[in-house]
Amino acid sequence: MKKLLLHIFLLIFLVGCVKIEDITVEPTPSPTVVENQNEENKQEEGKVVITIPGAFLAYQEVIDFLVSVNTKGYIESIEENLDGSITYIITKENYIYILSFLKVNIINLFEELKTSSQYPSIKDVTYNEDFTNITFYVAKKDYENSKDEVASFVIAAKSMVYSFLSNNNIEIPPVIVKIKDHETKEILKSISWP
Repeated sequence: MKKLLLHIFLLIFLVGCVKIEDITVEPTPSPTVVENQNEENKQEEGKVVITIPGAFLAYQEVIDFLVSVNTKGYIESIEENLDGSITYIITKENYIYILSFLKVNIINLFEELKTSSQYPSIKDVTYNEDFTNITFYVAKKDYENSKDEVASFVIAAKSMVYSFLSNNNIEIPPVIVKIKDHETKEILKSISWP
């Protein structure tokens, strides 16, 4: 139980570190970003409307990220609705920038994990376009004797935020994280978030 609480604490702490800041890498907008908008979210010309349901606990990572985005002035308006949901209105330009920034941030994190001495068992990371399927390739013996699984919590949290914002659906799409042996490709663990 203590181990689980430690992982949850680390996840909350590290997710809180995701902030919109000035970045040196110029993000490239994904052409599918605006095409994925639901019809109901195309109400205002040149705007993207994101509504987060009232079940806030499941969406806390998304809310925390949008709060950090708002402090940088990227959100045009925020409205609390009678049903407990929150609606964010963002210009399409800012929306594309936010997603591009987050995508670059996640990819950079993958690269850091592969070379970091903090997570020595991680040898490689692969992922799909919207970060809903992620595979960590690890040195099995090193992984089993380490706390490197914490990295998967951080990645899953950031990936859920990206996936929710890019698809702009009511539900957070599940993020599947697989841990595989680098040499044998044996699946050591499969985790689904949320």
